[in-house]
Amino acid sequence: MVITNWDGYLLVFPYDEWTIIEDKIFEQSIIRREVRAFQRLFMSGAVDCTFDSQRRVLIPPSLREYASLEKDIVLAGMGRSIEIWNKDLFDTEITQSGENMEVFSDYMADLGI
Repeated sequence: MVITNWDGYLLVFPYDEWTIIEDKIFEQSIIRREVRAFQRLFMSGAVDCTFDSQRRVLIPPSLREYASLEKDIVLAGMGRSIEIWNKDLFDTEITQSGENMEVFSDYMADLGI
């Protein structure tokens, strides 16, 4: 699996999913400043992680620090990925997201749900 930094939390991808994302990212022109900036942020934080003998994943200190992972964390399943959050930051995000239910309703309607 690959873990990378994103918007104050960590994103975890199965290796097969990561290679699809990686291929799409590297298809973009590095001449574009925003492409280079995105690659620098997203790709430079990516770490290939494996399970130890007790089936635990050890998150590198740099990523734990980036996401402020301390005692309480949240694992949020997102379909093709998993988000790893500091619990307090996750709770804040959920509260803020809940205040935008009208936007989500429109998005769901656009999806035909």
